[in-house]
Amino acid sequence: MWKVFIIAAAVITTISLYPILDMDEAWYSSVSLRMAETGDWLIPNFNGEPFPTKPPLWFWITGFIFKLFGPSEWSARIGSLIFTLLTAYVLYIWHERRKVEAHLIYLSSLLPILVACVGRMDAPMVFFLTLAFFLGHRKKWAQAGLSLGLGILAKGPVVLVIWGISFLIYSILYDKRSVKGIILAGLISLAVGGSWFILLYMKGMEEVVEHFILHENIERVKSGLEGHTGPIYYYIPVLILGVIPNLGRFFKSLSYWSDEKALPYIWFLTTIILFTVAETKLPHYILPAFPALALMMEKEREGLLDWLSGGILVLLPIFLMYHFREVLPSELKRGLFMSTFSILAIWGLSFYFKDLRKLYASFFALSLAILVLNPFKEFYPHYQAGIFAKERKLELTARKEALAPSTVFYYGKDIPVDGKGKWILSYEDEMKGYKVIFQKEGFSLYNGKWVKLRIFEKE
Repeated sequence: MWKVFIIAAAVITTISLYPILDMDEAWYSSVSLRMAETGDWLIPNFNGEPFPTKPPLWFWITGFIFKLFGPSEWSARIGSLIFTLLTAYVLYIWHERRKVEAHLIYLSSLLPILVACVGRMDAPMVFFLTLAFFLGHRKKWAQAGLSLGLGILAKGPVVLVIWGISFLIYSILYDKRSVKGIILAGLISLAVGGSWFILLYMKGMEEVVEHFILHENIERVKSGLEGHTGPIYYYIPVLILGVIPNLGRFFKSLSYWSDEKALPYIWFLTTIILFTVAETKLPHYILPAFPALALMMEKEREGLLDWLSGGILVLLPIFLMYHFREVLPSELKRGLFMSTFSILAIWGLSFYFKDLRKLYASFFALSLAILVLNPFKEFYPHYQAGIFAKERKLELTARKEALAPSTVFYYGKDIPVDGKGKWILSYEDEMKGYKVIFQKEGFSLYNGKWVKLRIFEKE
């Protein structure tokens, strides 16, 4: 268990070292903060408007944490770490004998660790899905349905789709008597997961429900929303990078079919095929496949390829330094260099101390946060504008193109986008009748470009 403790400690150290990131994390954190402050826990709201892109469970969880500890980077992200550890615990108890290491494989893989460092609903969704597979595997169908329902409230019906298709295929191949239980679990999950949508309909919020179902789910399958699309092989490099440092085990686990591991295999393949067919593609979409991967890999022995795969993490900062050499400030180049050095040291030691291989990903995330993302905040203007305006109690308004979600979170209240008033947030160089009281140049994750952000005060 000391390895789990070190991984958790590394992530806890990491998550408060860099600002809330645009766009999704800042959106979700702002919605959660507004719920905590207003007491309206039913309707997600961002900057004075309904926020129909995601169900409410993550906002409830994060809002409750904000109530307990106050808004901060740590409060916005600790929920992701907790649910990542809970997923690992389900993998730990999957078997009667506890000698296999599926939980450590999951926690040591790069993609789950990176997701644990960001405040978003993927970690709770994967936990409830993994728990539903665990309960279904033990034929506890009602409890599995409850877990699926909570998964729907975490991120949407994709949880039920992955679980339902996987168990139907498994039942056809191995256990036809389970079909009734699968249907029962599905009905319970729809009752639990659909309860929030029914409440919205009763409140006259039909547009919110329709937007979520049609745009956020069906449209993501039919078309690449916001340009997030890719070729049919999109998830192959994501898988290869995401399982580091377990690459050798990964390839071994794919080389044969085992009836003992049939359910994890089906779960893994269902997830990959579903998201490959969908037009909208993002790397974190296949996170639900990683608990299945951990179960597939748990009995595979470590080999040289597992050690060599850690070298990819050494090369990654070097690649970033070279690729962005023209635009990276010297502080970030220095951070990437130091990050490379620290990971190289761990990688070298792991040749002699194999247990260190399970800590690659967490040390990579930690060094990235301390040496790269922490200096990066000096070149991240939107969150600084929010802090500046809040500390000086400015009644801030903004030009629409200049208002990033992180500004709203750090400002702590809604910001009108009419661009009128005494204090205006803008990318403009100058405004007639106004003087500049805040100016910061840096990279906008919101716009995807280098910007000069200013706050103007009326003279």
